[in-house]
Amino acid sequence: MNGGTAELMLVFTRKTDFKLMSMTRTGGVWSTPTEINTTAFATEPFQVTAIAGGGAIIAWRGSDTHGYVTVYNGTNWSTPNAIAPFAINSSPAVSVGNCGSVAVAAYAKSAGNVEMVRYDGSSWANLAVVTKLGTPTFVAIAAQP
Repeated sequence: MNGGTAELMLVFTRKTDFKLMSMTRTGGVWSTPTEINTTAFATEPFQVTAIAGGGAIIAWRGSDTHGYVTVYNGTNWSTPNAIAPFAINSSPAVSVGNCGSVAVAAYAKSAGNVEMVRYDGSSWANLAVVTKLGTPTFVAIAAQP
């Protein structure tokens, strides 16, 4: 974790219903698993990244093939937000941001391009389209530390 009180975070899907769950470790002791949100579940691999202030972001592709994110503020998870309210090819990738962004997310649209959105600490915006890629299937992203 990057600041805050927790030193580690574990995110997993519950086997019985695929709900996204999280736990944190503080002082060597793990918390009780917490359901992130009643609407947050994943049947495919998902991405998680730590952000400043002890926060984290999870990005996943829902069963409707749309891209979603939720933000942990060091205490609670936000309501899931659709960053790609249309079909995407795989789970969105998420990374800490730079150039004034807290985080960035990228996804491969089923139509062919890769798109990126920035998280400024309160909302996801500033869509950027990366073209001339053919038809991408998977996306990974990393920011300069």
